[in-house]
This record gives sequence, C-alpha cells and structure tokens, in this order.
Amino acid sequence: MHAILLHSYGPPGNLRPETVPDPVPGPGQARIAVHFIETV
Repeated sequence: MHAILLHSYGPPGNLRPETVPDPVPGPGQARIAVHFIETV
C-alpha cells in the first residue's frame, strides 16, 4: 500500500511517500478501499 508519512513535525516538505504493509482490520472493524483519479 502507498502512504504519505510525516516522520517529523514541520512543513509539507517533511511528508514522504512510502510503501507500507496493508492494514489488517481487527474484530468489529472493516477495511475500505479508496481510489483516486485525477483529471486535468
């Protein structure tokens, strides 16, 4: 899964794109897929 992570407080330049493990829902929780499409 792709995510934007903030490792230290500060300006938007501190945001970093990273690949992280897919989350696993616990009991009573649901996982929802979110998709993004940008049109120009």
